[in-house]
Amino acid sequence: MKPINLILALSLCVIAGCSAGRAEVTFTKADTGHKLFESFPGAYITSNRDGEYDIVLVNDTLRAAGQQQASRKPLQPVAQPPIEQAIHIHLFWRPVEGAMMKESSITNAIIHWYVFSNEGSRQTDMLHYQGAAFVTMSTRGQTARIQIGDGQIAPKLIKGNLTDPVGPSKITGSIFAVRNDAKVRELLASFQAKAANEPTWSGAEETDISSR
Repeated sequence: MKPINLILALSLCVIAGCSAGRAEVTFTKADTGHKLFESFPGAYITSNRDGEYDIVLVNDTLRAAGQQQASRKPLQPVAQPPIEQAIHIHLFWRPVEGAMMKESSITNAIIHWYVFSNEGSRQTDMLHYQGAAFVTMSTRGQTARIQIGDGQIAPKLIKGNLTDPVGPSKITGSIFAVRNDAKVRELLASFQAKAANEPTWSGAEETDISSR
């Protein structure tokens, strides 16, 4: 989706009263430069009293845009569906609005990208990518507009029959998230349960994001 179309979609989303938000994320493969596109129909945010934020993006299908280059193909991490994917962004601090930070070494967020599948098995197969990025955010009422700037992710764990279709990649994205503290806690708990051997993180406390 082109930037102008995304802005229009987000504007319509505000008018219509979206309850789940949405996000569009692009992964640029480090080895080939090919771009893989993912759309997330669910985007939720919560925050804690220390001024940190948790943003969760969810989707139950994997899709890639690939409209401009024939080499851009849909992600194929498993032999058969269904699959689920989710991105968890933990934002440690917000940059001052209007500030320009060009240093590529600056990051203010940790990013986890999970791909899950339990088709034909009692054990959940999983791909876990991890990285860091510079993220900006503006809030209005119970909504937030978030931009993932220069970020990098790489595979951290592959469990079960999944194969890595992406490898080390640059990550960028545009997110329109809605405040839903309970949903974020529920989703993070679900990720922890599925990623049984992974490190855990504490849930965010409830505060009003519009006051930040």
